[in-house]
Amino acid sequence: MADEQALLAKNFASFINVLEAEDVNANYRIGITTTDSGNPRCPAAQTKPEGGKLVLSSCVDRVALGDFSFNMEDSSAACTDVCDLTGDDLQIKPTETQYSNGEKAPRSWIERIEGVTNLPDDVTTIQAFQCFGPQGVSGCGFEQHLESMYKALALAGQETSATNYGFIRDAAILSIVFITDELDCSYVPEFDAIFKDNKVFWENPDRPDATSAVCFNAGVKCEGAGPQYDSCRSANYDIDGNVDVPDDKAVLQPLSKYINFVQNLEEQKKSFDLNQEVLVALIAGVPRATTR
Repeated sequence: MADEQALLAKNFASFINVLEAEDVNANYRIGITTTDSGNPRCPAAQTKPEGGKLVLSSCVDRVALGDFSFNMEDSSAACTDVCDLTGDDLQIKPTETQYSNGEKAPRSWIERIEGVTNLPDDVTTIQAFQCFGPQGVSGCGFEQHLESMYKALALAGQETSATNYGFIRDAAILSIVFITDELDCSYVPEFDAIFKDNKVFWENPDRPDATSAVCFNAGVKCEGAGPQYDSCRSANYDIDGNVDVPDDKAVLQPLSKYINFVQNLEEQKKSFDLNQEVLVALIAGVPRATTR
């Protein structure tokens, strides 16, 4: 993901320039988390899963921690080509939220409200995102895009969350953007054996460990001979490999969990303003189905 992160940071100005144009002048908050919510095959001490927590730290500092190194390959240019500001240069100003009762504190997100940001006076939103956006490449390779999104937004409503609480504004449009080059692998903890000793979904049962092919084999049903299929769709599989089972038997989290969650968020927003909505977008790398 190093190249993708670098491209996103380099092109972020195009997005911000629209939001901050005189005829738009939008109020906004931007929260960032990773797709790492852990996996039995990823030692937590090594991959340090965010689990949906909003992350706001300079990639320059994370380069020094080794977050841009994987399999001895240095990907630090994804950060250093666009950012030269450390965490000390990016001290977040204290702000309020609708739940803070006037109390100000540094938040774990970028915001611009009525033309005022929570960034240092000499740092633009574009510069800040170019430093905060690149997250590195050392996380767990069994990515949980959907579960990380779910946890991030659920934490935003929990007072006990030091990083996310208060992020969502009731009367604002919520836009969720997934940026990835891998399939989702949000799994049901009860069935974590599919990554350990149950090899039903393994690419090669003779291997000593599972690969991320598990994420495809346990969550996607395709028609056709392959490798270029006629069609593919999300599907529930049970622990024995049976397809189209009920949600409560699925080894990966059923898609309905996340659809219902996002729809509920939208309904909550509509109780404040009928025109409000939740938008979901993907900048993703899974190829479309190809007809033979």
